[in-house]
Amino acid sequence: MRIPDWIQNNLANPPEQGTGYHSWIFNIACQSIEAGNSEAETESLLMARTDVRNRSDGEREIREASAEAARKTSQIYFMNGGGKCAASLPPIKSEPIPVKNLPVDPEFQRVVLDDGHPFEIADLWHESPIIPEAHLTSRQVLESLFPDDPLVCVGEAFNVFLTAKLSEIPFEEKNYEFIVPNEMSAIKGERKDGKGMSYHALANTGQRKRIVIEFDDLPNKNHQSHIIWWLSKKYPHKLEAVIDSGGKSLHAWFSVENSSELESINFFNIATQLGADSINRNRSQFSRVPNAIRTKNNRRQALLYLNL
Repeated sequence: MRIPDWIQNNLANPPEQGTGYHSWIFNIACQSIEAGNSEAETESLLMARTDVRNRSDGEREIREASAEAARKTSQIYFMNGGGKCAASLPPIKSEPIPVKNLPVDPEFQRVVLDDGHPFEIADLWHESPIIPEAHLTSRQVLESLFPDDPLVCVGEAFNVFLTAKLSEIPFEEKNYEFIVPNEMSAIKGERKDGKGMSYHALANTGQRKRIVIEFDDLPNKNHQSHIIWWLSKKYPHKLEAVIDSGGKSLHAWFSVENSSELESINFFNIATQLGADSINRNRSQFSRVPNAIRTKNNRRQALLYLNL
């Protein structure tokens, strides 16, 4: 039986009774099946490592959760458009209590990279619903990703930035290689250190509509592509764009607009266990502007995939 670190972590942190305990059991069953355990092994794991069997109908609950997890994680289920193997979490209005970012789990990473045929960078381009033409300008791509001309924050460098309506950003005059992937709520916001106002602050960043997954410590971009595609097929968050940073990583933009903050962070924590950079948990973190030029090496930050 395989019990990777990400399952151990979840087993060690059960919710209180009446606060999503059934969903927690089901999620662990899904994770066990996806780690390669059988339905019977999953049932044994839950019987041994949880106190659900002490509840009325607890053993039946475990059997049903294990059977449903096995069905939902089957290859046929996903090939036919099945959803994520995760119980629906209740929507919440406030941000969850911050938890420590989960470390990379090499075994989980290996299981995912071995799942199915390799999915490489070229496959991203071929699977893109909209052909990511090289001649598209940064403005054209961003106008499709940010309709209705919202406030956006862009940067020529990490310390040289501007917040304005998208239509007012002078892309034709300057090379903006950074952008906050979420809309801004105001021109300026108070700095975290309390030292005045800034165009680029968490305080003037709007609600989280996207999560960016990037891999700085996974050198093989084809492996990055495979993990990105795996995440897009296993979870309900729409993959909107993939951008080559012009350096060592791909940046995948996932829409979480219709998800609660808790669901979004849970999804992000799964990605960090697969090697994603934990810094992007901050919704105001800069990402790469598609088809802009990376100043450091004069390489294009190529748009590889676009799905509106």
